Amino acid sequence: MKSIIFIGFRGAGKTTLAQKIVKKSTLKLFDTDLEFEKKFNSIIPDFSQQCGIANFRKLEHELIKKSLNKTSNHLIVLGGGFVDFQANNKILQNSNLPIFFIDTDVSIIQNRLRNDKSRIPITDNANDLKKLFLQRRKKYLTICDYILRIPNC
Repeated sequence: MKSIIFIGFRGAGKTTLAQKIVKKSTLKLFDTDLEFEKKFNSIIPDFSQQCGIANFRKLEHELIKKSLNKTSNHLIVLGGGFVDFQANNKILQNSNLPIFFIDTDVSIIQNRLRNDKSRIPITDNANDLKKLFLQRRKKYLTICDYILRIPNC
């Protein structure tokens, strides 16, 4: 089976959905956030704070390139901010792998992120989060092949 890619905003349910699918299929999970934390022995917020977000994005890009070599039997989950690094968007569009956008309401995402310390803080302001969500959503829609509208995962 050809590998597939999940994209979407942080807290959309990409990893949760992927874990459920992997349990019931022969697909193997490659989650770039989890792989990053394993490789660098650090959670992403700590790494970003110590080394800078630009360094994180460069290393994340390398992991994304590595993930795209897994062209069969993998469910590849990308972190929500990958779209802010233009080189990622180009290699994804050239990957020939099906890309699924996990589309979740921003209000659900806000509730999930409110007290989550395992992610890079974006903002405490709900309006700023919604603005970033809408900016990234446009990018996800231009990259994806399919949209999975999931009200609560």
